[in-house]
Amino acid sequence: MANYIGAQYFGYYLGESGEFPGWITSGATLYLSSVHFKEKNITNEIYNGFINQYLNAAKANFNTLVLQPVDELKQTNFDWENIIEKGKSADIFKMLEYVVGRKTLENILKQTLQDYKNSVITTDTFQSVVDSVSNKQTNWFFKQWIRENKNLDYAVTKIKQDKVGNKYQVKIT
Repeated sequence: MANYIGAQYFGYYLGESGEFPGWITSGATLYLSSVHFKEKNITNEIYNGFINQYLNAAKANFNTLVLQPVDELKQTNFDWENIIEKGKSADIFKMLEYVVGRKTLENILKQTLQDYKNSVITTDTFQSVVDSVSNKQTNWFFKQWIRENKNLDYAVTKIKQDKVGNKYQVKIT
């Protein structure tokens, strides 16, 4: 029910062009329902399932770039709607909450609805609302999570351990 209420605002009163996955409307809807469930101390299995699908796809090196044309995604054998539009967008909003704070994110969503009700919003427009309401520059965040699809790739290549007196000094490369 919480998800349907969120979808009334994000997806009905506010839309996206359909050129790219609807990450703003889906992410906001899922974020709002997750906040409701968290306040009620209820585990949101659907929300967690979408995020897990995204994380598994990212681990498997699928292209989870948000700004991919939907027309191209439809031609692939890839569950982009659940993985990118729902899973990654839910995770983006979860991380955005850490960057700007919960109350500020709620104010961002209110301002977005107030300013763009009954219209179509773009990533650039949404970012400008985020920056304005939060008084932060979030270009790094939007670049990393929406405009690019880089993965963290690391490995331990060398471990060097030296005893200095009665202590050990360890250098990990």
